[in-house]
Amino acid sequence: AMEPFGLNYGSGNVCRFVDAVDYLSLTKGRLPSELVSSSSRLLEESSNYLDYEDKPLTIRFASEDVRKYESYSGLKSDVMTEFRSELEQVNQGLRARIDPHVFDLQVAVHLIERHGQRLEDMAFFKRTNEASATSVELNMRIYDFGAPLHWCECRDLLRCPNATTANEGSTALSDCVSTKKEVLQRISLLPAPEGSNFTLTPSTLEGTVDESEILKLGTFDVGIITINQTLLPNNLTYGDHYQISVYEGCKPCPLRYQCESRGDSCLRPSSDRQFEILNQCLKEHRKPVCFGSDGLEKDKSHCSENDKLGRDYILFTEPDIEFCLSRQYFCSEHEWNYRSFRRLCQDTDENGGKSSVYDCIDVLKWQEYSKWRDSVCCSGIPELRGVVTNPCSSKVCAEDSEAVGIIRESLIGVFEAEFGFKPPTRQPLGQYLMNASAQEDIANGSPLELFYEWQSRFDGEADGGTLHNKFKPEQSSAWTTSVGCCRCQRHPLPAYFDWNIPLSGFPDDKHQPVQLAITAIDDVELTVAVELLHGAYYSEFGDYFGGRDKTLLRVHTPSRFDSSYKKATWLSM
Repeated sequence: AMEPFGLNYGSGNVCRFVDAVDYLSLTKGRLPSELVSSSSRLLEESSNYLDYEDKPLTIRFASEDVRKYESYSGLKSDVMTEFRSELEQVNQGLRARIDPHVFDLQVAVHLIERHGQRLEDMAFFKRTNEASATSVELNMRIYDFGAPLHWCECRDLLRCPNATTANEGSTALSDCVSTKKEVLQRISLLPAPEGSNFTLTPSTLEGTVDESEILKLGTFDVGIITINQTLLPNNLTYGDHYQISVYEGCKPCPLRYQCESRGDSCLRPSSDRQFEILNQCLKEHRKPVCFGSDGLEKDKSHCSENDKLGRDYILFTEPDIEFCLSRQYFCSEHEWNYRSFRRLCQDTDENGGKSSVYDCIDVLKWQEYSKWRDSVCCSGIPELRGVVTNPCSSKVCAEDSEAVGIIRESLIGVFEAEFGFKPPTRQPLGQYLMNASAQEDIANGSPLELFYEWQSRFDGEADGGTLHNKFKPEQSSAWTTSVGCCRCQRHPLPAYFDWNIPLSGFPDDKHQPVQLAITAIDDVELTVAVELLHGAYYSEFGDYFGGRDKTLLRVHTPSRFDSSYKKATWLSM
């Protein structure tokens, strides 16, 4: 519920809950009754509809302020400016709270900015004859709200911090308890590498993967990790607000993921959101590539920064798909066909005229279509019996024959079903576009869609790979597999970590040095981390563990008796 205001994750401000007693119940979040009247509707309508082209939109901007707007951009600018101003006044103690109408408009603007035109299909009112828990009454008529109820933000609504929940009717922050189903922040408990400086708070962004160091232990090695928790904030309680976790041979799911209790699938995020996170990785992680004017990839030694405007070679970057697919963005196992980044072409004719920019893959598509068309043209199918002149010569269909048009109009669906794509309408020359910025397309919001998908891996596009056929997926062989992160579960810890005993005025017995000893019975690779489980403690958790200076690590490697007294040790059995 905090997501629309930047409180869900990221580098923005963390929600600060005041010790107020006037929080409204979860079932009563709404505009104060004294503001709800026929004279203070958010929209001032003079008819059953508003024609935005003919007249401005009249809107109640604030409790005592009605304004008219000719455009959405003007409304957006005023709302954002007023909201920031009132929020600053609240923080300075100059006003008690933000005007509820301004608050509602800020929420509306945020949803529009985030979802655009899709919002019309995601949130709407539908006329109904029966009142329900999700219906509202407007102008003596009942409407069902067609969107998740958590979208109904309002200024005085009690919102539990991230990863927590409360019973209906709760009125205090203390009623919000951790669900213990998602991790909000994860910090390695292994000592920081020598010379490193951790001054920034670790990310809380949804989808952040764990890239911390791993602890490698050989057979019979004993790793001893001592964690100094003597100065841990008083109200930070083990099990309720944070936990220590050990993962063996794998990396856990990214932050904010919720795996089902059994199986390898997620409760959240949705599959679409997992692909959005993958696309974000592709936008952020790119690798340099060098291409020649023939459209083939070259060794980067042929390119330099000065070649970006050259005629023979260009140097640019493309999304690093192998890197991003190796990260744990997907809850369940996901197989991927071989992919290569798309190339752009632009042909120049004999008179120097240039064609529109097109996808170079059209060259391959045309070759496939031409071979198929020639085969059909020369096969004597019934559709061509009315053609007077024989269109086939040396097993090639004449381009200017009547048969070419008949095949295109009548049989194109047969081709698409067999090959899985729609061919170009004319033969492309395949002249590679020597423009680095166009080839990169850095601004594209879905880089994954810019990759060709093939039936199998090959060394280069000149080797004649076969495009993946979405209608015949069984013809393609998997190139790589993303291991489902939900299979990576916490390793059971000693009973000491299963419950708390109040000690020295603390609600737990973990406000003291804690030692974790790990004995390996085989070669293992471990991820050892402390994880935040309650959204009310972002600051306390990050401030204490973020510096990675609270732990000591010692690895004991036993060996058999050695006659040299300098190395004499015993292997305990």
